[in-house]
Amino acid sequence: EPDHVDRACRAALGMERSIRETTKDNPGGEWRCGIGLHTGEIVAGVMGSEQVFAYSVMGAVVNQSSRIEGITKEVRVPILVTEEIARQVTEKAALTRRVGKFRPAGMKTVLDLYELIPPSEGAEQTAAFKASAERLAAGLAAFEKGEWEKAYDLLDELPTEDRAARYIKGLANIYEKKAPENWDGAIKLSEK
Repeated sequence: EPDHVDRACRAALGMERSIRETTKDNPGGEWRCGIGLHTGEIVAGVMGSEQVFAYSVMGAVVNQSSRIEGITKEVRVPILVTEEIARQVTEKAALTRRVGKFRPAGMKTVLDLYELIPPSEGAEQTAAFKASAERLAAGLAAFEKGEWEKAYDLLDELPTEDRAARYIKGLANIYEKKAPENWDGAIKLSEK
């Protein structure tokens, strides 16, 4: 359906908000949510035998979404989406800002990922979001070129609560001391 991306993004944002609100008073601390969204063809059906069977959704999209969900733990943002989702979602449903290129363990494909954020509630919030997204984009551009010090300095100007910026800034600091071999701008992850 034409609005399937908006509906999926709203559902993901609603799930993250519900988990955050439900667990905020948890004595063991706040639970973290990790959702990865991607779009494409899937196969749905029943697998197994007459004795044991299960309904399942399968395909490369499911595998890729699972890998993206794993990256949310690394970057420490609740919802990551692929570039395809970021291009299709409307600003009424959600905002997106790029957080970098990643090569998950076991995959040759580079994923260009975006953080999914609730839509702005006013002009001031929209302006603040655009300014932080531009600063993050400038820091990512330097990072992907291997300009570690410049990336660190640009990202250091963003608030410490900005988890995506803090993650990339930390990598820039590490890579400045020992750059990854054959750097192609994509963060290579060793775990699925």
